[in-house]
Amino acid sequence: SAASSSGSSRWPDAVKIQRWIGWALKSGGREMNIQQQAGWASMGLLAKAMSEHKQEFGINSAAQLQELLRDTDEDGRFEVDDRGRIRKVERGQRQPRSGDGCGGGASGSGGG
Repeated sequence: SAASSSGSSRWPDAVKIQRWIGWALKSGGREMNIQQQAGWASMGLLAKAMSEHKQEFGINSAAQLQELLRDTDEDGRFEVDDRGRIRKVERGQRQPRSGDGCGGGASGSGGG
């Protein structure tokens, strides 16, 4: 079976969804009761809001949301942690997910 390089066939609305997530994380979260800590928001809450406000996206769970991002977020726009949270990555700090995954991760630059 030929695996397509991008998950766009499975997620026709991927770009729209990513834009919506970006908006929700930036300003829409307050409207939809998505609490954030230092920019991190629960994927469960995000998925719940999506299923309520954007049924056409067809995403009803954090697992689906994570799958979508894994398949389509090639630019590294979003970061997901092991606690099931997501945040938007500033353009200058993105690490595109190329095959070799050896980015010198500058971790914890203070602040906060």
